[in-house]
Amino acid sequence: MGEYIVEAKNLCKYFKAGKNQTLKAVDGVNIRLEKGETLGLVGESGCGKTTCGRTLVKLYDATSGTVLFEGKDVSKLKGKELLGVCFLKGRISRAQKRRCGCAKICRLSSRTRMHP
Repeated sequence: MGEYIVEAKNLCKYFKAGKNQTLKAVDGVNIRLEKGETLGLVGESGCGKTTCGRTLVKLYDATSGTVLFEGKDVSKLKGKELLGVCFLKGRISRAQKRRCGCAKICRLSSRTRMHP
């Protein structure tokens, strides 16, 4: 077992939902991913898969918990240190009406081009 390239510890992302309500989109997620491994987040629509991915790469600030990328706390990364993510959506099969989604996490470089 080597070092983890991505590690999330007790990751939480909550949203305000009205005056006195809180929506717990991601609550207590733990992930350990070694270099070369692939992670698939699978679940029903609205269960927090995309929110979890966005929180992992700091598109959303975590309510609590820690995310480490190559041993560095993602919440403290700035500028070129930030991670890039590409969310991909496709079809598992034309016969099935289910969608398959995946994301690729990578380090941004000066040669990285962002496309809308």
